[in-house]
Amino acid sequence: MTKICSGTHQFDITCAVFDKDGTLLEFEQAWGRRIRQWIRSMAAAAGGDEALAGTLFHMFGYDPDRREVAVDGPILAASAQTMKTLSAGVIYAEQQLPWHEAEKIAVAAGEAAFGSPLTEDEIKPLGDVKGTIGKMREAGITIAVATADNRDITEHCLEQLEIRQDVDILMCGDDPLPQKPDAGVLAWIAAELDTKTENILMVGDTINDLLTGRNANAAGCIAISPDGSNGATVLAPFANVVLRTIDELQVECN
Repeated sequence: MTKICSGTHQFDITCAVFDKDGTLLEFEQAWGRRIRQWIRSMAAAAGGDEALAGTLFHMFGYDPDRREVAVDGPILAASAQTMKTLSAGVIYAEQQLPWHEAEKIAVAAGEAAFGSPLTEDEIKPLGDVKGTIGKMREAGITIAVATADNRDITEHCLEQLEIRQDVDILMCGDDPLPQKPDAGVLAWIAAELDTKTENILMVGDTINDLLTGRNANAAGCIAISPDGSNGATVLAPFANVVLRTIDELQVECN
C-alpha cells in the first residue's frame, strides 16, 4: 500500500476515489452560466416570473447573485434525471400545470442548457489535477472517479483535463450501478480491484461524497472546499481533513 499524507493525517491506501465537479474541476466555471440559463428559461417556459426562478434556484441550492452553490444541495449531488424530476415538481406545484407539461418543460430546458459539450474555456482544473493524479499513479495508487454526472459528459471532462488515461475505474450517474452515498459505490470499486474498502481514500466536495466513504468504512474521507469558508465548515464534521485542492495531498511510498 501507499501512504497519503495531509498535515498530521496519514492514510495507507491502494486506491483513491475522486468526485468530478468541484473536486477535479472548478464547478462555477463549468456549470454556473448553464445553470442560470437553465433555470431562467425553465421559469419563462412555464409562464412564471423571477419569483418562480428564485424558487427553483433556492430548491437547487444555487445563489445566482453570489454565484455560489450549497455543498449540501441537490445540484452538486443529484443525477441529471433527478434534477429534471425536481424541476418538474416545482413547476407543477407553483404553476399548476399538468404533470406531463411540467415534465416536458423541465426536460427541454435541461437539454437546451446542458446538451452541448463543455467547451475548453468551461473546463478548468481545480489546482494541479494532472500533476497530483500522476504522482499517485507513479506511487502505485489506482485512480477511480465516481460522479453523479452522465458518462459522456464525464469522459469529455476527463479527456480535457488530460487524465482520462490515468483513471482505472469510472462510475457515473447513468450507469446501472450503486450511486453515492451508497456504500455499494466503494464496495463495487473494491471488488473490481480485488482490494478492500478500508484501503480506499474518498475525495469530494459534498456531504454525499464524504458519506460514501464513511458508509463504506473507507481509509479516509478528504473534503475539498476551494473557498475555504462556509463550505469547509459544513463539510468538516464528515471529513478527516478539509483541503482547498487535491494539490495539498502528499504522496509517500512505503
